[in-house]
Amino acid sequence: MERSPFPLYLYFKRRRDSIDQVRWVLSREAILQEASTMRRVAKVLFGLAWPFIALMRCVEEARSHGRVFSVFFLRLVREQWLAAVWYSLPPSEYMKYYDDLVNNRAYARFVATNQEKAYLVNAINSNVGRKKLLDKFEFFLVCKHNGIPSIPIFVHAINGEAYWPSSDLCGSSDSLAYDVVCKPCEGQKGEGIILCSRKEDGRFETEEGLLTSRQLIEYVKRKTIDKGRHIVQPRLINHEAIRSFSPTCLCTIRVLTGMDSTGKTVPFQAFLRLGLKDSIVDNVNAGGGGASVDVESGVLGGVVSTRNQRLRSSGELWNGQVVKGTVVPFWREVLDLCVDAHSVFSEYAFIGWDVAILDEGPVLVEANDHPAVDLLQSASGKPFGLTSYYEIANDRLSMNGG
Repeated sequence: MERSPFPLYLYFKRRRDSIDQVRWVLSREAILQEASTMRRVAKVLFGLAWPFIALMRCVEEARSHGRVFSVFFLRLVREQWLAAVWYSLPPSEYMKYYDDLVNNRAYARFVATNQEKAYLVNAINSNVGRKKLLDKFEFFLVCKHNGIPSIPIFVHAINGEAYWPSSDLCGSSDSLAYDVVCKPCEGQKGEGIILCSRKEDGRFETEEGLLTSRQLIEYVKRKTIDKGRHIVQPRLINHEAIRSFSPTCLCTIRVLTGMDSTGKTVPFQAFLRLGLKDSIVDNVNAGGGGASVDVESGVLGGVVSTRNQRLRSSGELWNGQVVKGTVVPFWREVLDLCVDAHSVFSEYAFIGWDVAILDEGPVLVEANDHPAVDLLQSASGKPFGLTSYYEIANDRLSMNGG
């Protein structure tokens, strides 16, 4: 796994809280899951050699952030190496939390990494299929069946054919009355999304020119031939309170919830995504940013964005608008929606929900059982080790015999 299999602080301070227990289990499983004895031995040797491997990685990482052998470079190598050896935080992760780590090295112990999260989720949900969460059409059907508010699907196109799961909302291919969004059923990170704006004459603007409703459906059907299943959904508009932050895209709130073995669900981190001024997606990998959301109050924190592969504070403004201090509308309803939805998808220990806030209230956009953890932690300044994340993880691992 990405962390060293042997966090050295365990040997000296003898902590035995949920963080330690989870990491011991994951470290053990990372070794035992290897197919051969030789590979298991190699994994153990890697752990023992970690201080030396980490030093080489620290030097390589520090070179991209400062002049070689400058005071800053040497100090950065030292701090990265201590965090890597003592708390087994990989050097590649260090700069994401630099502002917090530079004054508090022990902060590294509480940071969850994406690689560790992937090992954890696979260990807990090893026998759980991912399709009904990651497939946008399957997700819509489950939500609709259970009365969970989600974005309707006008058209589901597969193998050159089109179906109308929400015909009660839009009629037929001759009566699409909204701006619509076309996206692949299994797409991620905003990839493959196409906005089709409806003009006054009823035609839609696409990469193939202006198309009627019927022609638009044919256009979507053609996409399924070489790019897989697609869906068509109405374009939603942000709630008035947050609309000015990103006027051309739907800003979603990522709410992370965890469910323990008793079925108790806890929302413990939240983050509002913010798109660039003219972007149609709010994904950070598309250049966007975001702001933390205080789970208790729904108040937005400072803005963070990605520059030079490092998450950095951008202050209080985004696209010229003051973000920090804004209260997310319908915040209690947002949390209730995510908690209720998790009860429907109870086989998953952790779920990252993407929620759109409309003037009428919140609706689910999609969900992910492998949500990225770096943005949530960096934006809030509160690593997962200071939330209920590891307690829930330890509980679910224990239930699985970990």
